[in-house]
Amino acid sequence: MVGRIGGATGTGASDEHGPAGRRETRRHSASELARLIEVEVIPRMMFAHGRAAAASPAGAGGTAPEERDVAQLVGHVLRDDDQAVFDCVDTMIARGVPLERIFLGLLGPTARRLGEMWEADTCSFTEVTLGLIRLQQVLRRYAPRFNDGGAGGDPTRRVLLNALPGEQHTFGLFMLAEFFRRAGWDVDERPLGSAREIAAVVGDQWYALIGLSVSSDNRLNELANLILDVRERSMNPRLGVMVGGCLFSERPALVEFVGADIGGRDAAESIDEAEYLFEQLRAAHS
Repeated sequence: MVGRIGGATGTGASDEHGPAGRRETRRHSASELARLIEVEVIPRMMFAHGRAAAASPAGAGGTAPEERDVAQLVGHVLRDDDQAVFDCVDTMIARGVPLERIFLGLLGPTARRLGEMWEADTCSFTEVTLGLIRLQQVLRRYAPRFNDGGAGGDPTRRVLLNALPGEQHTFGLFMLAEFFRRAGWDVDERPLGSAREIAAVVGDQWYALIGLSVSSDNRLNELANLILDVRERSMNPRLGVMVGGCLFSERPALVEFVGADIGGRDAAESIDEAEYLFEQLRAAHS
């Protein structure tokens, strides 16, 4: 088990008057906007669009999304044209592409491309954030059909999904929630604003699994400390812990470093890992 760790690793101080300093100032301003969107905009949008279903059923066959599809959708979400975004997805559905492939092969890569554009300073933080919100609207619009009507999940397989507080973009976590619902899990994805609140929730309510995501390696120590607190306070002494984010896809050893049980490369693999872990924990204590 990972012990408590001190301060997070840093990247060193930068000259506040030079280019690095200006980047830090811009990122600080961006983080303030991110906080507003995470706490206010996205939760409200989630509840507003949670039951909105699309019209025609998805085909069972079709082909996987291509690079040109991703490039086209990136262009649409960066413009103020929601209808063009929905039309792009509807066109793929008409081609017979299953929703699972659209979620994993189109929406996921589009979100990653937006993140890469932000890191390369070819796109503003506001453009990226609004683009991710448009992707979130697509996900929520088609989610009921993806989940076969959104039937209630198994209360013995209850999962709490949350990003490490302060994370800017959590689109991947929202997508993961839909895959868990489709697999029959009872999903709790309410936005929790602090590590203390997350630990308090698992202490007051029973969960089989908690999933946490983080995008920066500078916050791994913070995540490890949160996982330790969650395990200590959990109402379920056999709580499983899953972590997500590109860090764990690229460096699987970090899963063990932060004290988690599992981590998946994408939503589909994460569900398989979660199901296997759940059965292992149940068998070990039956």
